[in-house]
Amino acid sequence: MKKLISLSLAALCLIGCAAGCGKKDDDSDSKKKESKFVGKWECSELKMGGTTMTDLFGVPLAALAQVELKDGGTMTMISALDEEGATGEGKWKEIDEDTVEITVEADGESETMTFDYADDKLVFSEEAEATEDSEDSDDFMDLGDVSLTFIKVDKFTEFSEDELKGNLDFGDIGLDTDLDDADWDIDE
Repeated sequence: MKKLISLSLAALCLIGCAAGCGKKDDDSDSKKKESKFVGKWECSELKMGGTTMTDLFGVPLAALAQVELKDGGTMTMISALDEEGATGEGKWKEIDEDTVEITVEADGESETMTFDYADDKLVFSEEAEATEDSEDSDDFMDLGDVSLTFIKVDKFTEFSEDELKGNLDFGDIGLDTDLDDADWDIDE
């Protein structure tokens, strides 16, 4: 009888040990899959008033806005037109699997934008408000829907100041200024 009880207890211990060695379902943050939003994003397209642009006055949109969304909910926005590189810091959060909210803080102000994820791109869009052409005019300019499209990149495109100044094309605006004397620091 003692042998039977000892064998039964030994079997129970063995079953308990075997059950304890099974794979655990771990919900800890360290085991979660990295968000598809984490990474480097460059502006690739601007749609305004029915027109689609990949550059603005000859400057590629990627030079105007590059955003890095970091693990942990922080972000940095970079513009090649800024001598110091970083033009804004902020935070981001995933609203749902196809929506991210980005809050940029620059010059003591913050702005929150909501981006939709579709076709491996982040798209910000909104209906632009009608604006007056001048204070003395009752004419309004309707920009229609405005959208910015960002694509994910492994490495940000690099731009030199000379390359950017050389690409500037103001078309028929007729600016009478020497671009070499222009102040390229946007933050001032």
